[in-house]
Amino acid sequence: MQRRDFVGMAGASVVGLAGAAPVGAAGTSRFPLGGGRGGEPGVPFALDYAPHFGMFRNAAGTDLLDQLRYMHEQGFRSLEDNGMRGRDVATQEQIAREMARLGMRMGVFVL
Repeated sequence: MQRRDFVGMAGASVVGLAGAAPVGAAGTSRFPLGGGRGGEPGVPFALDYAPHFGMFRNAAGTDLLDQLRYMHEQGFRSLEDNGMRGRDVATQEQIAREMARLGMRMGVFVL
């Protein structure tokens, strides 16, 4: 393959992907979170993905427990919290109680 042909094909691929934007006409994602058939929110993912606090603050707000509930609603069943060590004991206990209530597990955290 000639370099010119390769560059032309790569450019056409990028242009083609630009038309596959994940936002539909109604402004909602065509690729919702969730691991069920069709990606329905609330259906657990087939794999044990573990997001961390802050990933969904634009959708769920800054409250950690609200973010945790949002993660669960989207199909996540584990949490990764690299900031756990820096949180006060009362906050750690609140997170643990809410995770237990939701049936979620703690994934990786850094000591």
